[in-house]
Amino acid sequence: MIGSQVQDDSNSGKSHSPSLEDRRAHHNELERRRRDHIKDHFMVLRDSIPLIDGEKPSRALILKRAVEYISLMQSKLQEHQKREEELKKRNELLEERLLQTQTEKSHRQEQQIVVRPEPSFGPLVTAIPVTPQPLTPPNGLQSPLISQPDQLLLLSQTLLSQRISEQQICAAAPAPAPDLSLLGLQLRLLSGQYGELPIV
Repeated sequence: MIGSQVQDDSNSGKSHSPSLEDRRAHHNELERRRRDHIKDHFMVLRDSIPLIDGEKPSRALILKRAVEYISLMQSKLQEHQKREEELKKRNELLEERLLQTQTEKSHRQEQQIVVRPEPSFGPLVTAIPVTPQPLTPPNGLQSPLISQPDQLLLLSQTLLSQRISEQQICAAAPAPAPDLSLLGLQLRLLSGQYGELPIV
């Protein structure tokens, strides 16, 4: 009875454990899936790298071209990084120059002294002495006497012309006006002292 029980247990164990054929079939399925997975990724890699026309896209060639392409991309990346650093330094230098220029301009504006131009009075004007002409009657007629108003007018013109010729008008400032009170006093003295003067 005990022997029959042991035999039944051994038979039940064989029925639960997979057979050799099942293990092989399972292994083959896993291997097939792995190969399909690798094949799919090789196809993706082949489409991602440039290949020479006419080349047979074997796995070895795909791997070789992939290595070359990666090296080329790394070299270009280093060149771009170097160029980026140069542009960054140049940008910083330009910003410093701009700031320095703005600072210098601000200092010049603060220190600048506004100088007003002196007024221009134009060219110099020289006084031309005026020589009074004696009064002559028309048609060659001569009058033995000149009236007192004519004498005063002639005397005032003479005094005024002498005063102007002595002082000479300058361009920067006009000549001072003659002293009319003194001139009037002289005229009154002359008119009171002298009567009508004969024409010379």
